[in-house]
Amino acid sequence: MNSLSYWRMLIIICGLLVLGCKKETLPTEVSTTDQGNVTSVATASSALVYHENFQFPVDFTAPSVCAGEELHFTGYFHWNLAFTMDAKGGFHFVLTNNDHSLNAVGLTTGIKYHEVGATVQVFNGKGTAPQEGTFTITLNFIGQGPGNNAINRENFHYTINANGVMTVTFDNITEIRCQ
Repeated sequence: MNSLSYWRMLIIICGLLVLGCKKETLPTEVSTTDQGNVTSVATASSALVYHENFQFPVDFTAPSVCAGEELHFTGYFHWNLAFTMDAKGGFHFVLTNNDHSLNAVGLTTGIKYHEVGATVQVFNGKGTAPQEGTFTITLNFIGQGPGNNAINRENFHYTINANGVMTVTFDNITEIRCQ
């Protein structure tokens, strides 16, 4: 999946989250002295909080450079989503997607594979700027026999300052390693 698809998916998910958020009132914080007298009371403002834990079925075909064939994957992706819109308009978004019970079969050889990995996406921001985000992707296709395992890793990060200028960006893709 290319990075443009990730951005489209993120925008759609964030929009749905804002529409479906449940409002929670954060607890009141009270400070006291040693004698038990109340010296200050600070009431936390309300925040929108959304948390969802779900899985959905997948069925796709992907090439494996290491095995030299197309792999047909079936199973489930497990998603854990947390979104918070704080009282100052900032948003905090964490999406973890792990490959839960995802298996594959080589379309040429019939060799069985298992995908093991996770994608973690973290975003923090306030409207358009400042904001920062990190994608960490690990996808491992583990196959029967020697040399069929494909190890794939990517780490992407960006930071945009308050002026809307991107100050940090990197995309570290580990080439596919066959083991």
